[in-house]
Amino acid sequence: FPVTILGKVYLPDLHTDNPSDRYITPSRWFMVGATDNTQLQGDATGSYVGTNVQNSALIDRFGTVVELDYIGEEHELLMITGKIPDLDTMTARTMVQVAKQVRVAHDKGTMNFTMSPRAVLSWARKAHFWGNVETAFRVSFFNKLTDDDRKQMVEIYKRVTTIDLNKV
Repeated sequence: FPVTILGKVYLPDLHTDNPSDRYITPSRWFMVGATDNTQLQGDATGSYVGTNVQNSALIDRFGTVVELDYIGEEHELLMITGKIPDLDTMTARTMVQVAKQVRVAHDKGTMNFTMSPRAVLSWARKAHFWGNVETAFRVSFFNKLTDDDRKQMVEIYKRVTTIDLNKV
């Protein structure tokens, strides 16, 4: 993680023969951004293992806090088809719809696990590679779920795709 020392940024992990190369002078527009899924409050759910509650001195150093939701459906579709241009657009659209429904269920508290755009992209890559959307879904997402979440997922998948995962 970069550290600012006397107006310079120190990059401790930079591989170099000359240690002084680890110090750089940032532009005047240099900023550090941080991401956090727990609003700096730690996590007792197990969804973000290893997070800790941060003290108010650290929290106060972040003068601007922006809360973001998942990217919009059309942007997610463009991301997937941009990364995997040979993937059928309707298949990609269905994947995004499944992910959206998983996120809604997670927000409502009916599912413990959510589906990130990264998970959708993994599913899409495997579906394109293997030519089988359901097998790709199982190995990239479904098999990670608890039994309760799997039951909910079977319902969501059938509602969006009309395919019963218990029968394929």
